[in-house]
Amino acid sequence: MAALKDESRLFVTPLHTASQRGNADVAQQLLHHKANTPLHAAALRGHLGIVQVLLAKKGRLGVKDMDGCTPMHYAAIKGNTEVVKILLTSRKNKNIDDRNIWRKTALHIAAEYGHSDLINLLLSDGAAINALDSNKDTPLHCACKVGHLNAVNSLINWSQGEKANLLAANSLKKTPLQVAECNRTENQAGKDL
Repeated sequence: MAALKDESRLFVTPLHTASQRGNADVAQQLLHHKANTPLHAAALRGHLGIVQVLLAKKGRLGVKDMDGCTPMHYAAIKGNTEVVKILLTSRKNKNIDDRNIWRKTALHIAAEYGHSDLINLLLSDGAAINALDSNKDTPLHCACKVGHLNAVNSLINWSQGEKANLLAANSLKKTPLQVAECNRTENQAGKDL
């Protein structure tokens, strides 16, 4: 199924090709197998105008790809705050904590990629600050794991509503601080080689 996401040099997916050629059977099969929609691609690349056009034409905001990712997950990867704002406005507060197959929310992904502005936006719109993924990692664990200090600060210093649980233990029984220390040690060991 990985081929479902393959893109040509022009960023045309098999779903786009089937749509352009009017092949409804192939398009239906691709959608059934969770191929990325044009909304996913536009969200990932930060194409605001395209996102707005697709949403205005009833683009399915909550549609998930084969990994369970929504367009909001895709926008979170690149830190596309403006796209996320449009998606948040369009969805009427329904999809902010949607999870992919690893049970990660858009907030987990924003933390993992170090997008502190997006973290603040998602939290201000009601994202669950202590949501657990399949490894029982919170967004704070994710930020600590990769050493994104700005993301860590955004999560720790969040003062509106629920606070980040500094003592949350993941499936390895590690708190965010222990994860950060482990990451620092691994990075230091790599430098010593």
